[in-house]
Amino acid sequence: MGFVRSMTTHHLTMNRSPGREVLFSTPHDLISDIQSTVCDRIPVLLFVAVNRGNFPSIEYIASTIGQKKQYRTYGIYLKSSPPENIYHAVFHCNGDLEKLDEIIYRSPPVYIYLQAHGRWIFLFRRIRALNPGMTIVHEVYDWMEQFIGDRRKFIENGVFDEEQILSIVSDEAYTRQHSDLLIYKDGGSWIEKRATNANARTLKLYPCPPYRWMRAPKISSRSNILRLVYAGQVMNNRAPPEIFGDLNYLHLIKELTLQGAELTIFNSVYSSRELSKDLFREYYIEMHKNPRFIFRDGIEMPRIISALHGVYDYGLVLFDFDQNTAVGDKHIKETMASKIFTYLSAGLPVVVSEELSNMANFVRENGIGIVVGKDDQKNLISNLRSIDAHRFTKNIKDAQKKYCIERFIDEFVAWMD
Repeated sequence: MGFVRSMTTHHLTMNRSPGREVLFSTPHDLISDIQSTVCDRIPVLLFVAVNRGNFPSIEYIASTIGQKKQYRTYGIYLKSSPPENIYHAVFHCNGDLEKLDEIIYRSPPVYIYLQAHGRWIFLFRRIRALNPGMTIVHEVYDWMEQFIGDRRKFIENGVFDEEQILSIVSDEAYTRQHSDLLIYKDGGSWIEKRATNANARTLKLYPCPPYRWMRAPKISSRSNILRLVYAGQVMNNRAPPEIFGDLNYLHLIKELTLQGAELTIFNSVYSSRELSKDLFREYYIEMHKNPRFIFRDGIEMPRIISALHGVYDYGLVLFDFDQNTAVGDKHIKETMASKIFTYLSAGLPVVVSEELSNMANFVRENGIGIVVGKDDQKNLISNLRSIDAHRFTKNIKDAQKKYCIERFIDEFVAWMD
């Protein structure tokens, strides 16, 4: 039986909109509703994701297309619970792949928007085999062929074994050839070359929120204290530094707060408070010791945009890169992280590491922040204090209009129509 999150029983009707979605408790009830919707000749779009938080572009698209066209949107999440206020209806597989298999196999042939990469890239091939009639849009956020630089170190650190790497790279090539539509984020020459050579039709997007979520630039009123924010994934001390060293933010926390700034981290991982305190205990310990540091659990988009607006002075895309990193050089140079657009949507100027060449060029070209070299980090706070943050206001407003998910939706909708 489907029920609204307020626990009131409800039948899903077309005049419902994302914001008070129906939560289905069994695959059978979800499938029955999909079948009824198709019989009513209402277009259906199934969004299938593994997790939420780190890669929010799927939610940006779902929330926008559900308003722009009369599609009924279903959010099906394999591991983490679905976000609120995005889809018309949702289902949580609770990590049970067989539930997802049942939904795919028994559903009528409809459009599927799949977000899966890395060790989950196999889901495309699996869905295609289970229901060949499905039209599959596949969003691949990060490509392991590019991300994995030194295979030996990935294997030695237990991230992947050799067989997994070969399988992932094979599945990445397969989806580039067999997706009905391949969606990829802007990420430089590496992916552009592969997109050009793909048999699949391709659509490039920037992972940016809807324009209606954006906030006008508003400089923090606490000008005597510089307030910085990092909204994204972090790793603990147990993560291998050669693979995930840049995401271990503990050193930067100490360095920046010792320079006199306040720093808040909004973690993008969604988990119970108990699990969060175990996974990120070093950050909780640091927060209790350091009055200038706050660690917060992940919160929903667009709530995080509202939480950042007018409270902080700069958003950070700043990292300490291990000189022995096993991550591919092309990935570091050409990646485009979604957090840069989270800050932009909240009206914040951005501080980005110069090693992240694609993002550094994006910040420079749009005039929405500053680029910081490794040697500049030790004086970063004094340098930021010498900058009038109001100089970025107009450029941020202009960039918000240019970099919103609506910019890409029309081409996506035209393809489905």
